[in-house]
Amino acid sequence: MPRRMVCRSSHLNPEEGSGIGPYVSFFVIEIALLSAQREWYRAADSTSAYGFMRLSQCPNIRRNAGEDRCRERDRHHAILRAVRQMRDACRALPSPGAWPASPLWIGAGVVCPNGSCRALETDRQLLGALNALQRPWLDAILTGATWLGSIAVLLPVALLLAWRFRRRGHPGAALLLPVAVGGAWLLAHAGKLLVARPRPDLYPALISMPADPSFPSAHTLQITAFACAWVLAAGSRPGWAGVIAAAVIVLAVALSRLYLQVHFPSDVVLGLIAGATWAVGLRLSLGARA
Repeated sequence: MPRRMVCRSSHLNPEEGSGIGPYVSFFVIEIALLSAQREWYRAADSTSAYGFMRLSQCPNIRRNAGEDRCRERDRHHAILRAVRQMRDACRALPSPGAWPASPLWIGAGVVCPNGSCRALETDRQLLGALNALQRPWLDAILTGATWLGSIAVLLPVALLLAWRFRRRGHPGAALLLPVAVGGAWLLAHAGKLLVARPRPDLYPALISMPADPSFPSAHTLQITAFACAWVLAAGSRPGWAGVIAAAVIVLAVALSRLYLQVHFPSDVVLGLIAGATWAVGLRLSLGARA
């Protein structure tokens, strides 16, 4: 019954535009799925004696001290399977609500398989190449550019543009920008909390290393969501010059996070994809009103 109710709420009528509620509901399902998977891996790996045994091996050790551990892992596995079923049932619907956390879900499986995070070979090579390219003038430019992806910069700008859109008679566009930026911040930090990938330490960082986890890049996800929402908003009319300028800013922020050695390239690439899918899906969710 709960799965049926959630899936009904995720259905969107493209002719009417059903608001952001269904989109947020599916986002909650994706976060629940990430949380369930993380808890299952934690239960599986918490003891050295039984941490790496497969679930199929549990019946063979029921008679010894591993019984409680297997029971706990079975329970987490059941939770994970149930939430996966909810996600798969809703994902089958033709709804933009099926998009928001999927890139992060897939990316988390690549960079942290089975809950064990690692640096991909591509990550190592690209960070090494950027470290070799460091110059004082590039340090200054990209240290400044990275601030364009900060929530402290983007949220006030989004609110200012929202006020202008409302005054011009575009209330949907006024809603789109702040929700896109705020939702991107939530999506990024939920991913950080649940995946908990350590920051890169291959080369010295050029700025103070942020204290939060690495995956995904919040700066990249936020600036991508902001730029896409601004370009797609009704009444925006950025023109080709505006689209190109937005793309340049997004790429500058993405590059800055790598150049400064505070993110792996995979963090940034998944941030770009997740930010774009979040903004586009949100725009479709709002329909004609945005």
